[in-house]
Amino acid sequence: MRSKKVRNNTGPDHDENTYVPPLACILDVFSTGDNKGHETLLNEALAAIREDREVEDGYTVSFSSNSFLTIAEWISLKRRCCHFLSFQIGFLSGDQSFSLTLWSEGHKRFSDDLLQPT
Repeated sequence: MRSKKVRNNTGPDHDENTYVPPLACILDVFSTGDNKGHETLLNEALAAIREDREVEDGYTVSFSSNSFLTIAEWISLKRRCCHFLSFQIGFLSGDQSFSLTLWSEGHKRFSDDLLQPT
């Protein structure tokens, strides 16, 4: 059996037996208020982007450290509805920014759509 490498939340590559969630959003997890809050957070996050670059199956996006709580809250909501997305946050010492890498195994197009305003 041929081994297919996939990335998971911990970073290292694993073989094809690693679970990769299907590309499917769970639309009914949000109340009307949560949905509105999610939309507001997304627009605030998009406005705070300093720089973005493509990576395999996703993007790495840089933000000012001032926007960390907004981005963290957006991630917590996004994880409720989109289990197939992976997130990794990075800070460098002495830097006034942080990076967020988000990806979806084999679903680059969905990652493209994530960075669009609502």
